[in-house]
Amino acid sequence: MATTGSQPPGRGRKDCDRVYNELAAIFDGIFDDEKTLRDTITRLRMERNNATDQAAVKQSQIDELIAERDELSHTLVRMTVSNQAASRGVTPSETTRRSVKIDDPKHLTDGKEPKFEHWLSRMKNKLRENADHYPTERMRIAYIENRTDGDAARHIAPRMEEDHPERYQTAEEIFEHLKSIYEDANKLQNAKSDYRKLIMRNGDNYHEFVTKFLHLAGEAKIARGDYKTDFNDKLSFDLQKMVAVANATTDTYAEFQKICAQAAHTLQAINATQKSKSSRGNGPNTFKQNTLRTANSQTPPSISTTKSPTVKEALSSRPDIQCYYCKEKGHIARNCPAKQKSQQVIAELTGNDAPEPSADSGKE
Repeated sequence: MATTGSQPPGRGRKDCDRVYNELAAIFDGIFDDEKTLRDTITRLRMERNNATDQAAVKQSQIDELIAERDELSHTLVRMTVSNQAASRGVTPSETTRRSVKIDDPKHLTDGKEPKFEHWLSRMKNKLRENADHYPTERMRIAYIENRTDGDAARHIAPRMEEDHPERYQTAEEIFEHLKSIYEDANKLQNAKSDYRKLIMRNGDNYHEFVTKFLHLAGEAKIARGDYKTDFNDKLSFDLQKMVAVANATTDTYAEFQKICAQAAHTLQAINATQKSKSSRGNGPNTFKQNTLRTANSQTPPSISTTKSPTVKEALSSRPDIQCYYCKEKGHIARNCPAKQKSQQVIAELTGNDAPEPSADSGKE
């Protein structure tokens, strides 16, 4: 008789197959959807790339049209100005040409940042190259005043006043006034002195030396033809030896300096290799010396003052150890019964609480 609630044979198998088929259909649908999505993404990416390419082409065409428009606009303006100038009897070049504006120099304050000589050079270049922007002397004076601040502005302020008897009449007068304040009267002499003192020593950075050499040579106004000879004289001894042939065979500073740069690089590599070998060669000796020094510093002056209790116990328990006091084996003098008994007798006779340690008590 079948148990209540039992299923017919084969029914469980059919249910499993049905569930499996349903899950398989679901997964197949998921895979199909994934493939469809991937195809859609690929298609959209291609469309995006095509749109980007088309946009780039359109932008290029727009840029060309803008440039063409601007050119036509400029041509129209030039023609209009030329016609107006011709009617007034003015040369067209005087009205149509305008220089490209150069950036304004930083404000001069204390002559240190920016340095006065740098500021002065930039100001003169600005007024020369943009002369059409500042056609009158009063405009140039106003511009110079506008590029000063702090102490520099206070220096020129009095002579900028309308009623000052020494009021500036030209831009050059302002420059000369500021030069009398900020320019070093001994600048050339100091530069020549620094140039004479400049020497490259063994181990110095070559490129830093070249930069300083060129700077001081310019400041000292050294003739270009003297560069090569002076440069060789200032090189380090090691580098001079390496470029001796080049010094004799080259004609210009540029050629000689190029060879020196290569030689300096080679010399630096050689020195680095030698230093590395030297440090490796001294490494084991240094380690041995340090080890010996450490060991010596840790070596006790006498055995009795540094032995730990464990060492003492080990020594006292060895059967071949002979006592220094009683000459018996199996213990040391420190633990000798005969010695302890002798010390007790001495203490009783002398009336002392504790016996004075004998000269032998510290020996083993």
